[in-house]
Amino acid sequence: MSVSKRGQRGNLPAPALAAASEALAMLAPDLEDLAAQHAVVRAKALRVLGVLLAVGALVAVILFGFVIAQSFPFFFVIFGLVVTAIIGSGIWAFAVGPAHKEYRASFKERVIGRLVSRRYPDAAYSAEDGIAIEDFRASGLFRQAIDRYDHEDLIAGRLGKTDFEVSEVQALYKTESTDSEGNTTTHWHTIFQGLFFVGDFHKHFQGVTAVVPQSGSFGARSAIRGRLKRDHPAAKTFEDVRLEDPDFEDAFAVFGSDQVEARYLLSTSLMRRLLDFHELIDRRLWLSFVGDRMYLAIENDEDSFEPPSIWSRDATIDVHDLATYLAEIGLAEDIVEGLALNTRVWSKV
Repeated sequence: MSVSKRGQRGNLPAPALAAASEALAMLAPDLEDLAAQHAVVRAKALRVLGVLLAVGALVAVILFGFVIAQSFPFFFVIFGLVVTAIIGSGIWAFAVGPAHKEYRASFKERVIGRLVSRRYPDAAYSAEDGIAIEDFRASGLFRQAIDRYDHEDLIAGRLGKTDFEVSEVQALYKTESTDSEGNTTTHWHTIFQGLFFVGDFHKHFQGVTAVVPQSGSFGARSAIRGRLKRDHPAAKTFEDVRLEDPDFEDAFAVFGSDQVEARYLLSTSLMRRLLDFHELIDRRLWLSFVGDRMYLAIENDEDSFEPPSIWSRDATIDVHDLATYLAEIGLAEDIVEGLALNTRVWSKV
C-alpha cells in the first residue's frame, strides 16, 4: 500500500482500479458539485490576491518615494510594509477564509466521509478529531516532550475482535536560540508526523514491548527505552530483546520489560508480517504493546485526505486520486488483517 503523491500517475492493480472506478461512479454528483465550488473559491482567491498585490505595490512605491525624498528614514518603509502585510493577511482571512473552509469541509464530508462509511459501515469518521495526545504519549514510542500537538481525520470502529482508532497526527517540540543582540527565536522540530493507529485487544499484557526503526540513532533508542522505564516503574528491567529473525533485527530494534512475553508477542509469523508491511508501505514505523493496546506509528510527511488545492486549475478527482484515498482509508483493515491481530496469536487464554 505505497500511497503515491497526488499527481503521480501509474498503472493501478486491477482490484484497486475496480474499487476506485466504482467509487468514482458513486461520488460523481458530489465531485461535480465540489469542482464547481472549487472554481468559485479559486476565482475569489485570485481576485483578492490581485487587489492585495496591487495595493501592496502601491504602498511600497509611496513609502520608497518618501525615503528617496528624505522625508522618512528607511526603517519607516520596513514598518509600513509589515503593517500592510498584516492588514492584507486579515483581509485575506476575512474574504477568502470562510469560503475555503467550507470547500474543504464539503470535501471531507462528501468524499472522505462517504468512502469511510463504505469501507467500514460501523465506523465513525470525524475530520476535526484525532488520536488523543494521552494515547500518543501512552505508546512510549517518542522521547521528546510535546509542545504542540495536532490531529485530524479520525476513523474509529471495530474489525472482528479488535477495536481501533487511526488518524493523522503531528507532534512537535520547540527550542529557542538567542543571538548576540539578545533577540530570541523559536524553532519548531517534528517529533512525529504521519498516521497513528491504536488497537485495543481487551487483553492486558504483563510487560511493555517496543519495536523501533533500526535506522534511528543509538541515543534516540536509549532515550525511548528510558522514557518507557520511567512511565512503567513496575518494570524491573528494560532490556534489548534478541530474536531469531536476522532480517527483522536488521530493520528494527526491540526492547521490553518481559523477555518471554516480548518473544511470545513477536512470533515468527508476526515478525514476517511486520517486515512485509514495512516493505509494502516503504516508510519508517514504530510499534509498541502497552497495557491492553497495540500502538503503530507510520511516518508520512504528506497531508492525507485533502481536496485539490484552490490554486490548482484542474480540480478533477480521478480514479488515481480515489485509489490513493481508498488505500489510506483501508490502512486500519490492512493492519488488522495484515498483522493477523484478530487471531490473538499471543493470547494465553
